[in-house]
Amino acid sequence: MAHFSKDSSLIELLSKPQGDVFTMIAARWTGMSEDSISSHVRDQTKSFLAQRSSCILLQERICRNPQGTKTIFVENKFGNSKEKSKAQRQAVNSICQGSAADIIKIAMINIYSVIVEGAERPDSTSPLATKFHILRGRCRILLQVHDELVLEVDPSVIKEAALLLQTSMENAVSLLVPLHVKLEVGRTWGSLQPFRADQYEDTAVPDR
Repeated sequence: MAHFSKDSSLIELLSKPQGDVFTMIAARWTGMSEDSISSHVRDQTKSFLAQRSSCILLQERICRNPQGTKTIFVENKFGNSKEKSKAQRQAVNSICQGSAADIIKIAMINIYSVIVEGAERPDSTSPLATKFHILRGRCRILLQVHDELVLEVDPSVIKEAALLLQTSMENAVSLLVPLHVKLEVGRTWGSLQPFRADQYEDTAVPDR
């Protein structure tokens, strides 16, 4: 949304590494602290922002997703106001959600190329990146849920898998705002906790 609308305030807020963007926007608009923003006010802000961005996006009939593919929308001049509003929402959702789908697919392809085909990942400068080859046979993509990926990983290579997941998703495309990834780990989906690299000691893992 920020990338396509080019809203300077939204780009500024989304460029911050921490915090919830809708809470930050609500705090700026109301003059209140972020801790004082209720979930109701946050949701109202999110809804209003989506409508405002819709007006900006709909000014262009030809839009491009992050990969440059053209998506053409024809202005709906027929039907009542309810039908027109529905068409406008669908047009905006097609741009934002379609581009989000493209991004997650690119990340999945990049991860697959490493854990199955053994491809190198030169986009990471971390020393752990040199160990990505040990993920073959120890890591697999289990599930994709919207903009989330669930990986099944051998406990001995969790740190390497976490770095691969983060770099692949954050560097999938180049946008006007950075893509921040939150990592969680657990034995089951319901027991996921925030990932902390210092909880996992470096151990020598034999190559396969």
